[in-house]
Amino acid sequence: MSRFYGSIQGSRGEATRCGTPSSGMSGHIRGWHVGARVEVVDRGGVDVCRVFKTSGSSGHTTSRLLAEYTDKECDSMKTYHAYTVKEAERVGELLCQLGIGYTRSGGGSKEIVIHG
Repeated sequence: MSRFYGSIQGSRGEATRCGTPSSGMSGHIRGWHVGARVEVVDRGGVDVCRVFKTSGSSGHTTSRLLAEYTDKECDSMKTYHAYTVKEAERVGELLCQLGIGYTRSGGGSKEIVIHG
């Protein structure tokens, strides 16, 4: 059995890939101007997930790390600090779509507390 396993779905069906502790696994899903890259790596025997915001296929800006966590950290609350209120609203919408609980201090708040 593979240490890491990934799948992706598109118009041509599903594709899957396997990863090892030395290779890790990553994927980049993107539109023209926005995207997300997810990496899973072995760090001393611990699986570490990293999620990046990207500029999509245009690639005109550098990636920004949004989150890094392990399976142990998933059981606790995390705080995310958005650059803008609009970004905080978008992250909140995404969390809602994924069924992940979160709270914000108020309408003008850039801070999101994610409930794990």
